[in-house]
Amino acid sequence: MNLLRSTQQVIPGAPVDTLWTPANRRLTTTALPAGATRLEAWREGPGGMPELLAIGNPGELFVEIPATVTFDSGDLYQLWLQARNSRGSSPAGPKQNWTAP
Repeated sequence: MNLLRSTQQVIPGAPVDTLWTPANRRLTTTALPAGATRLEAWREGPGGMPELLAIGNPGELFVEIPATVTFDSGDLYQLWLQARNSRGSSPAGPKQNWTAP
């Protein structure tokens, strides 16, 4: 019966760094945390709740925010990445503060 069992996957750790590039609407990290298969992009706006913006492709170190996601001019946003796999999502990685032009 042990042949059918594999080591259980664990929830990955958070990304260690985050870079927001507004010109191409991309959140990037330098490496996927151990056990992560993809990244999630999150934001929190003024007085708001955390909001999942997009989920990246497997193995990619970035998530592009779709054009359908809007940012209100002059508002301050916090943007961050979380790692994920089939077991769940990590805690938030480092947050980037950004004021929408």
